[in-house]
Amino acid sequence: MMRPILKRLLLAASVSVLSSAFASTAVLAQNTITLEGAVRADGAPVVGAQVTVRNVATAEVTRVATRASGEFRVLGLYSGQYTVNVKALGFRQRTDTVSLTLGQRARLEFTMEKGAAELDAQTVTAQRVKQVEVQRMSVSAPVTKEEIENLPFNARGIMNLAGIAPGIKTYSAQSGRSLPSGGAAPDLRFFNVYMDGVEMKSLFNGNIVGLGQTGSPLPQEGLDNFRVYLNPYDAEFTRAGSYVISAESKRGTNQWKGSAFGFLQNKSMLAKNAFQAAVPNFGRDQLGFNIAGPIKKDKLFLATSYERTNTDFYLDVNPTTAAANTTFPAAKGSFAAPNTNHTLFTRLTYVQSPRLTYDFMGSSRFLRGEGNFGGRASQDAGISQKYEIYTAQLRQRYISASGNLVNEASLQLVNWNHNEAPLKPGPQFNYPGVQFGTSGFPLILKETHFRFVNRATYNLEKAGSHIIKAGVELSTVAAQQNQPNNTNGTFTFASDDPNALPTAASIAVGFTDPNGTSDAIADATAYTTGIYINDEWRLKPNFTLSLGLRHDVEFNTMNNKYTVPWANDPVLQNIPELKNYLNRGNRKNQLGNFSPRVSFSWDPFKDNRTFVRGGFGIIYDRVTSFMGFQERRNSTWRTYTFANPGTRDPAVLRQRVIAGASAAVAPILMDVEMKTPNSKQMSLGVGHQLTPTFGINVDYVRQHMDNLYVQRNPNYLDRTVTPARRKLTPAYGDILIWDDIGQSDYSSVLLQATYQRGKARVNLGYTLGWYQGDFDTAGLPNFAYSFLFNRQRTTGDERHRVALSHILPLPFGFTFSGVTTIASPRPFGSTDGRDINLDNILTDDFIGGTVSSTGNRTTLPANDWKNWYRTVDIRLARPILNWNGKKVSVSAEAFNLFNWKNNLSYGGIRYTAAGVEQTTFGVPTAAFAARMAQVGMRLDW
Repeated sequence: MMRPILKRLLLAASVSVLSSAFASTAVLAQNTITLEGAVRADGAPVVGAQVTVRNVATAEVTRVATRASGEFRVLGLYSGQYTVNVKALGFRQRTDTVSLTLGQRARLEFTMEKGAAELDAQTVTAQRVKQVEVQRMSVSAPVTKEEIENLPFNARGIMNLAGIAPGIKTYSAQSGRSLPSGGAAPDLRFFNVYMDGVEMKSLFNGNIVGLGQTGSPLPQEGLDNFRVYLNPYDAEFTRAGSYVISAESKRGTNQWKGSAFGFLQNKSMLAKNAFQAAVPNFGRDQLGFNIAGPIKKDKLFLATSYERTNTDFYLDVNPTTAAANTTFPAAKGSFAAPNTNHTLFTRLTYVQSPRLTYDFMGSSRFLRGEGNFGGRASQDAGISQKYEIYTAQLRQRYISASGNLVNEASLQLVNWNHNEAPLKPGPQFNYPGVQFGTSGFPLILKETHFRFVNRATYNLEKAGSHIIKAGVELSTVAAQQNQPNNTNGTFTFASDDPNALPTAASIAVGFTDPNGTSDAIADATAYTTGIYINDEWRLKPNFTLSLGLRHDVEFNTMNNKYTVPWANDPVLQNIPELKNYLNRGNRKNQLGNFSPRVSFSWDPFKDNRTFVRGGFGIIYDRVTSFMGFQERRNSTWRTYTFANPGTRDPAVLRQRVIAGASAAVAPILMDVEMKTPNSKQMSLGVGHQLTPTFGINVDYVRQHMDNLYVQRNPNYLDRTVTPARRKLTPAYGDILIWDDIGQSDYSSVLLQATYQRGKARVNLGYTLGWYQGDFDTAGLPNFAYSFLFNRQRTTGDERHRVALSHILPLPFGFTFSGVTTIASPRPFGSTDGRDINLDNILTDDFIGGTVSSTGNRTTLPANDWKNWYRTVDIRLARPILNWNGKKVSVSAEAFNLFNWKNNLSYGGIRYTAAGVEQTTFGVPTAAFAARMAQVGMRLDW
């Protein structure tokens, strides 16, 4: 039992939040569900009927009474199965059984019959609240417990499962791991994941802590269900320019239950892809367990899940020019990239009373692996990976005696330790067709988040019906980065000749410690705040309007008070173009990040079957701290550049720098008023329930992103003049500027059709999308000219995508499930290969460009069936043994069943620097995963 002083503190915080929200109406919290309904008899409302909602698994009970309109509303429910009992004087009682999932708009209609209240006219229907969902206030899609447990995915985890939602793109990487993308935002950074309300987003890079593409952040079966939001109009969500995943963990119940499972793959279960001479010696085993039950019946519950995935997988290296394939034959092939990922999640729930519940949730993840190579990057360019991630949350849920107020107060911890190092320390050699070594590592990162979060939901019956949600979030983030990158130099060559001297080189050397790496350490302490209020206002029984406002501030996330040494250099001070990029310790915090949100739901026929919906909102993401770290670190860990250095030896370059020989230092600067990236979102849609088991949703979606961070190089080497000279000043080399001028756009038509009857569920998602940006949003640009930032299609411009998932019970106890994905060809990034814009940079010369025009950043493969992305994944499972409540099941799975060749990348350089046409241009250079099979066994008790 919690001590009284802690109870008073949490309740005081709740009162404070509600007071600041002016006693607003009830709002759905991320972690709880609101059940609504009406009780009628002979077409008239039944007033004062007692509605009792009981959690079947834990025996938790909530009671409310119907209002004058016959309506009722139950706040603060968790996901799960409930019995709903209605009693009213002079009527027979009614009881229904319903299943509720996170984010669901759940409604029940009761028709009472006259008679004695003791007589029970019972209807037990697990689908009275529709799993076929058509009423929404956002652009979102649920992923149910059954889909989590039964759908086949080559890599287990929440990120891969999100791919069944329309508007989300996923691909089956050879490693089995990928990161979903969606919306207008650039890949990898502009999304958010909430686990039981704990925000998993990193301050450092905008991805989730631990990098979602490297493995599952959580054990898959620790999840009860989750929801994928493309346009989240609820003011509770933040820092997500593209999409949000909000998940709820499993809770313990009054009955001990558990499971253990294992899956196995080996070389004999694989097919080779088009770029492999032989099937690599692949192997993978996945195992885990889940256990849940009562420590004390009706009071204290435990749920724990653990998963381990151990993989010996291989990555393909394919040089992208004919010369590189001839000159460096040893670079080509399939190379080992082992990976082991452990995840653990535990939830402890204490039900002190029907009104007061405490939860403790904790998770840990440990990863050891190798990767970050493939395509044109040789195995030597790879890195080792060591990640450790911990989260913890203590949460209190309080329900008022009237049932009209639910408050959740929580203390949260997120800790991330990240260590990446080169597999082969040494210089990085950049040839046109292949890369050896990596200069971007090592990277040692530590990040710790402490948060207090309070979310309140209040039900108000005035001027219609209101659900008002209000919340406050306060956090501190301590981060440290140690990145002595480019210690051994980077050398760039104009041809694939292994004996050629480089045309350019760079090396990083400590300013105060030239023989060590202590100058490469930077740290920062930041603070973030968030406050929001949201009123879901039912003006009429068939029309709901949601109005929300959120305000977020991040203090000192860019090391704002640090004065860069360049600010005192009169050479840079006198360059007008750099005036706003020399931080003198006066970088501004962005205090004006107000996010209005509005959405509506209209039932035009008043039959609870057809809903017209729409919305508009602004959602802010964050300016990631790695830019501030770069600015800070670069002031002491300085990069020096050399044109035509005449050597391939990094030791020679380092000694030149230490001896004070001519070398151009390359500062990294950042806008002193770096605006926060934000997404302006709107949508209009309709949902219709065609039958009790089949529904369809169609939405038109728009997103426009402003203030995306990009990198510019205004001090490029200008080759339009003779002799070539630096554009701004010869005193420095490249001057790399972080700026906030990027923009991107996304529009789509999303269709979701869902059929559910009993245990059978079929879900079809279709996306018709358009993706454009001022730069290619698959990566961060570094452009010399401003005109290179212009609106074009991106490499993510996938026009059509179909995702069909199904879970089908078959005779003789079999369950057949599958996911079929079909997507149209996407453009690939392409460059001319010659320095046609005369800035001495070969990566920004796009096909068709000139000295003053951009050209086309991408090339679209032919719209042939062979260039479409196509994969069919299936699972067939069946119990083989049942005894004393225990069950043993076996399963067989196949991924990419028909072994379709799905192109991952193409040769994107059209000419050599000398103007010779590349035979590899437009030719596939790598593929997604070939067919893979897997067998598994599971024990349930």
